[in-house]
Amino acid sequence: MARKQTTAVEAWLRYEIRTSDCVPLDRESYPGDLYEGRPIPWPQWACRAPDGGIHKDNRIGQIDVHVTAPPKKKDEIGWTCDFQVLLISRRWLEEIKDLIDPSKTFVGRVFQNGQELTDWATLHERSPPLLMMKEGWRKTCAICGGEYSVIYRGTFFADPAVLGRRVIVNAKGIFVRKEDAEARGLKPPAGGFRPITVQYRPEWVSQMRLMTPPDYPSRT
Repeated sequence: MARKQTTAVEAWLRYEIRTSDCVPLDRESYPGDLYEGRPIPWPQWACRAPDGGIHKDNRIGQIDVHVTAPPKKKDEIGWTCDFQVLLISRRWLEEIKDLIDPSKTFVGRVFQNGQELTDWATLHERSPPLLMMKEGWRKTCAICGGEYSVIYRGTFFADPAVLGRRVIVNAKGIFVRKEDAEARGLKPPAGGFRPITVQYRPEWVSQMRLMTPPDYPSRT
């Protein structure tokens, strides 16, 4: 009896930030604004949702940042305290740079005191595919389309736009196609979690249990 053939499922390894050491933006390099009564920098790539939440503008491509200090020397991945811009060491970035589609994923620069920190870069993707979850909640900005979510269990992709992608970057991490990552022996960046596998499973959408997001009060 012939064996039933199975179709290969596309999969990626998700490299996620673990370090809690965020990097402050340099307030002197940006116009100012108020958030929850405290002054914050307000870059041109920032967005404020109708409910008052602040975040990176989902429609923007390359993001350059001005920081008060470089990330910790022990780390190869990090984030900015305001707006959670993804920071990545160029040494680790070189491991995947040839896999990145520059029309979708953008590499930006990091500056301190007006000088570029050439060992570091930002990574940002314009309107990236959503990471779905079997259980959790999600809020979407009505202005830029950016999303904020809390995942309780079961992550997967369902958007066919991910098919054939070798690197995807969204708010939940860096996703490298599994076969590429394994062929290169790609280790997680220092300061990141061990990668987990995320598959393209549109049939799992029917299993999703989305909860009502918390109703945060408007902030000015």
